[in-house]
Amino acid sequence: MESLVQLPLPKQVDTKRLLEAVLPEKDVDGFHPVNAGRLQSGQGGLAPCTPAGIIEILKRANFPSQGKMR
Repeated sequence: MESLVQLPLPKQVDTKRLLEAVLPEKDVDGFHPVNAGRLQSGQGGLAPCTPAGIIEILKRANFPSQGKMR
């Protein structure tokens, strides 16, 4: 069975436990501690799909994004 975790979750749900239950190789949002740690430390792995998609769109549109983050 495939599932999608949508945050925020209701207060009665243990968010940490639920996110850890998702297999790291199926965690397309990068919320699993393994994927978050690998991303933060600069190691390879799954990048969160939404930000990765946005970056790809900006690159293909030749949008100068350097220095735009605040």
